[in-house]
Amino acid sequence: MNRRYRAVIVMLLSGVFLIGLIQIAPAGKASAKKLKRLRGTIARISSGNNFIGVERAADGARVRVYVNDSSNIDLEHEDSGIEHLGVDDHVDIHYKVINGKRVSSSVSATAEHDFEGVITSIDIVAGTLSLQLEESSNTVDLTTDADTVYEIDDAHVSLSAFAIGDRAEAHYREESDAFVVTKLEKDD
Repeated sequence: MNRRYRAVIVMLLSGVFLIGLIQIAPAGKASAKKLKRLRGTIARISSGNNFIGVERAADGARVRVYVNDSSNIDLEHEDSGIEHLGVDDHVDIHYKVINGKRVSSSVSATAEHDFEGVITSIDIVAGTLSLQLEESSNTVDLTTDADTVYEIDDAHVSLSAFAIGDRAEAHYREESDAFVVTKLEKDD
């Protein structure tokens, strides 16, 4: 009987010790491993120095993010590398801060595209509009989101500043079979 009690006590003490390690050790590592997110537009690429300069969508600030061999990069949902990214591509980056530098874990990029034409319909509440394209008589339906930038004569405005009949240039990204406007500019 004495051996059984000893075995139970050793198991209990081992369990308490392991629980103590689990509670203490991850606390320091969790903050180092927690990924942060950055969404924006590529403003600069330095493949030789392995970084991407990103204009943050939230506030327009320029942020440098480093890419290394462990960074997963995809362009238009295909495996890629920093050399295939382009200025004005839209990026969604997950990164962690290591020694004061943002180091990417993953970079998901979509290439910049644009449509030019005349606004034929607009729904401010739904955040949608249609453009009749200049190069053809085709009409394309567009969606806006919280990150869409609206400009008239270099001034930031809202969707409500645009009207049917306005000539516009819509920069967009393709997302789930939809054209999501990243920037809508009024053309003169």
